[in-house]
Amino acid sequence: MSRVLIAVVVGLLSVGPALAGTDVAELLKDLKSGDQQVRLQAIDSLGEGGEASLEVLQALSEQLRDDSPMVRAHAAHALGRFGPSARPAIEALAPLIADPDARVRRMALRAWSHIRPGPEVSIPLLAKVLEKADPAARTHALAILAELGKPAVPALVKALKNNKAAYWACLVLAEIGPDAAEAVPALTELFQTAVKPEVRREAALALGAIGPAAATAVPALAKALEDKDAAVSCGAAFTLGRIGPEAKSAEPALTKCGESTDPFLQTVAAWALAKIEPRDEARKERAVALLSAALGSKNPRVRRLAMRGLVDLQPAPDSILSAIKNANISSKDDIVEELLVVASGLGKPAVPLLIESLRIDRVRPLAASLLGRMGPTAKEAVPTLADIAANDKSIAARCEALLALGAIGHDAPEAVQTAVSALNDPEEDIRYAACYALGKIGKPAAVAVPELKKMLADKDEFIALASAWALANIEPASAEIAQVSVPLLIRGLKSPEPGVRHEAAVALGCLGPLAKDAVPALKELARDQDEVIRDTAAEALKSIDR
Repeated sequence: MSRVLIAVVVGLLSVGPALAGTDVAELLKDLKSGDQQVRLQAIDSLGEGGEASLEVLQALSEQLRDDSPMVRAHAAHALGRFGPSARPAIEALAPLIADPDARVRRMALRAWSHIRPGPEVSIPLLAKVLEKADPAARTHALAILAELGKPAVPALVKALKNNKAAYWACLVLAEIGPDAAEAVPALTELFQTAVKPEVRREAALALGAIGPAAATAVPALAKALEDKDAAVSCGAAFTLGRIGPEAKSAEPALTKCGESTDPFLQTVAAWALAKIEPRDEARKERAVALLSAALGSKNPRVRRLAMRGLVDLQPAPDSILSAIKNANISSKDDIVEELLVVASGLGKPAVPLLIESLRIDRVRPLAASLLGRMGPTAKEAVPTLADIAANDKSIAARCEALLALGAIGHDAPEAVQTAVSALNDPEEDIRYAACYALGKIGKPAAVAVPELKKMLADKDEFIALASAWALANIEPASAEIAQVSVPLLIRGLKSPEPGVRHEAAVALGCLGPLAKDAVPALKELARDQDEVIRDTAAEALKSIDR
């Protein structure tokens, strides 16, 4: 599981119109330049070519190990453009999923999805990432494995027999869910025989994710309710609830758990009984009451279970919001973040709670981000967000506040001056966020036009591009704005970041006929690998041609 042999593809792997051999040779030479911009242009040009020769793949693979995050990101993007023919480079790409730079991780993940190496290659390589990476990178690696879905299940079943890989295989099978039904016998065996409690717990949770199709495991799960390890017994109770009515034979054992002195087991057992007999309102009311009370527990595991259980039972939104308000949102465990995410799903009624959460330093960036996801619904948060954007000591909090103000858009005109001031901030992330906010606020941000025009000449090409984008959104009918913005936006259409390509196309569409010089580049973008970007390019072309 820890090693994989990738067949070496000899010769050219043609995927379309090829660059001339002399062009490739020059580009490969440019990869050794001391000028990073020259190297980036060479990487991008190689990715645009139709050939995926072994020499090109090896050269781009070397760039994946460069000290510069920008170089690594561009190299990953270039490899992704070759699609399946870049499979010989997949082993070099794998470590970038755990790269310390977020942009590099995004590009590596997208490249992986385009290359599609298959489960026999993905599983062993990603297993290495899972063993060494930080939690965030593990999440990305698991997401890739889960996306493989049912075809990955046979390989994962084999992985369950490997002590080092079994834990991670359980996590992926849980993500695949019902499509992993063929893994039930192997998971049941692992649940009964694994030495490590955490492995048994994850095996149980994987069975629960599979759901009713895991009914053959009910006897083993019911027996495990008496296990001395709380993680195993509670995991078994949770899984019985996920299996639902098919686990009816376990009701006596679960009822006995309801008398347990362990509040965690008692709570999950009440939830499971409600799931096994969903029409029993008395059971549901008892479970909701227990789960609501458990949100105030000093045990973070109990709070996490309570939150998830409440959402799963789907009581009235007011019941969930009331329970969350009664929880200790100033506590320091991760459950607070989850509680806020759940609350945000309730829409406008949760806005006051999220505004209150903005007062807590460690969750302020998340609370601002969640308010941003609500868009105009979170209008009442504008004054608080504007104050954070202007004065907070945390760069992350200020960025998220500006982005949220942008998402609120036209309903946040009082934040314009704050965003204009942020255009001169020494932190580039703040300046990007300020451009975004002003562009999304649109016409009410007209006062920002003079300052944004100055930024079009910024040495940072991304700042210049962001400024052009903002100007196009603020004054879409201005020929003067179009004249200076269109060249920069055309450059944005070739960015390795899908989000940048998308927004550049949107901005050009806003300019309409004034962006006619962008037609050739938009026609090329209409062949992008991303369907959403292709559609956006097509809409922009229609707008220009009107």
